[in-house]
Amino acid sequence: MKSFLRFAGAQIPVRKTVEENIITLKTAIDWASDNEVHYLVTPEASLSGYIKGFNINGDVVAAEKEIVSYAVKKSVGLFLGTLWVDTDPGGKEVKRNQLRVYDSTGKFIGAVNKTLICPEDHDIGIIPNKTPGACFVPGTDETGNPIAISAAGFICKDLYGRSNFPNLPSMAREAGVMIGIHATNAMRNVGDVYDKVMYDWHNANLQIVSYLAGGPFITVDNCNLMNGDDWDGQTSSPSGVLIGGKWVVQVPSHGTQYFFYDFPIRNLIHRDWPNGPGKN
Repeated sequence: MKSFLRFAGAQIPVRKTVEENIITLKTAIDWASDNEVHYLVTPEASLSGYIKGFNINGDVVAAEKEIVSYAVKKSVGLFLGTLWVDTDPGGKEVKRNQLRVYDSTGKFIGAVNKTLICPEDHDIGIIPNKTPGACFVPGTDETGNPIAISAAGFICKDLYGRSNFPNLPSMAREAGVMIGIHATNAMRNVGDVYDKVMYDWHNANLQIVSYLAGGPFITVDNCNLMNGDDWDGQTSSPSGVLIGGKWVVQVPSHGTQYFFYDFPIRNLIHRDWPNGPGKN
């Protein structure tokens, strides 16, 4: 009986068309399956693309079904980043920026909606969420008994917050969340100074948020430009795994990169990690 959950991240190019993104995601799922990954995390909008006019003909819905079915064949769970047309409590269709979570059997566990939208979201017509999102993914404890692992999803700015707005990572920590999942797709190729400053800013913020949370975060960025054009430069945000403010896995910040980390069940359950507030 495995005493850990293996989470993986795919720093992959998010392109302009759903068809291209399906190919990229299937390749990532193949890698995850070959490496016996339990859950694969993909960048923000990795299925739909980060573009206006997405899902006009239901393309994203059909594509999601295809990707989930493929992941089931490969026994891989997903934290799938995509823009999505949802229905609000009043029955009105609304555009969301989501992480959609599935276990390895294809069971839909839930969706995390982006809360702190950016100008690019606004241009697309994305409606922000009003509260932080979390879901419970199935796992087993040290003796093999079923247990729900609480995971909080953060999309881009949700992890960093802004003034006069609730601190979402703090809310998640106080709610007893065991692991943070961060998917992003941020601006790059603005200029040498901007690109370096923003990369350093994201790096520092990821570390401080992880330190204050005292627990693990897995984070992935798109390695293309936001508009889907090819890009051979640096990502806007590092991809990898942090625990208590320290990088335990950090991949090169350019091009396609895959990584995984085995999170011990005991540490997840007891929220007890080697580095955390007052522990280093």
